[in-house]
Amino acid sequence: MITEWPVPAEFPLYAPIDRAAEIAGVSRDKMREWAHDQRDPLPQIPCGRKRLVRIGALPEYLMRRECV
Repeated sequence: MITEWPVPAEFPLYAPIDRAAEIAGVSRDKMREWAHDQRDPLPQIPCGRKRLVRIGALPEYLMRRECV
């Protein structure tokens, strides 16, 4: 079951990979790596030639990526 973080009003619901990386505090290359991961891709939608990341899904996705 996916629970989503409520997106603060100052953030967009979806953002390009570069902006999503900035919001998450990770490098653009790392965010792109996650977006292209075949086993556990970052929640996103195609928009022309760009990919838009669902900002509300970032916290849960990042928690799955934590090294415990």
